Amino acid sequence: MARTVIAGDFGGTNLRAALVSEAGEVLVRQEVSTPADTSPDAVLERIGDLLAEVRDRGEDPPVAVSLAVAGLIDADRGIVMVSPNIPAFRNLSLTAPLSERLGIHVSIENDASAAALGEHRCGAGRGARHLLHATLGTGIGGGLVIDGRLYRGAQGLAGEIGHIVLDPAGPPCGCGSRGCLEATAGGVAFGRRAQRLVESGSAPILAEIAAGQPAT
Repeated sequence: MARTVIAGDFGGTNLRAALVSEAGEVLVRQEVSTPADTSPDAVLERIGDLLAEVRDRGEDPPVAVSLAVAGLIDADRGIVMVSPNIPAFRNLSLTAPLSERLGIHVSIENDASAAALGEHRCGAGRGARHLLHATLGTGIGGGLVIDGRLYRGAQGLAGEIGHIVLDPAGPPCGCGSRGCLEATAGGVAFGRRAQRLVESGSAPILAEIAAGQPAT
């Protein structure tokens, strides 16, 4: 029987999961949209359904599940303390209910930290002693590898460059602060800026793209 694991990536836009072999081959892949303004129970059910579907599509049962989640993570207790772009993820126990439903061990890690570890072991940072990996998507994050080991910091916030405050009077951020790098340059911020430009009539090419027309 081949050993497989389920890897999940949960962000503010999409929930993704894949069944992966020991050799790193992606055997099954599935993606759904992240529910917006939904209760914690509904989000947990959506995640559980996604993971169960990926599990059931594989030939061999996975031995474990590892989830990368955007936000402040207590990896030891399996809790998402806060996720700025997923409102339901606030002091949410994630691993215990999912492990009970799936019948296998479930672990979680901050998504940027997981990406940093992946790049260090298998990607562009392979062989490097130290590494800083920055992520840009719905939000902005960062993960640190120091002396070959993932470094979380005292409160699990090491590398979280997205919540460096650039302008205390700037736009509100999902973390509760204002003027963070994420609130200024993250995917949501770019989307809002683009919408304002289209509505003001000052970006005709962008308006064409938004309407589904080829840019001229």
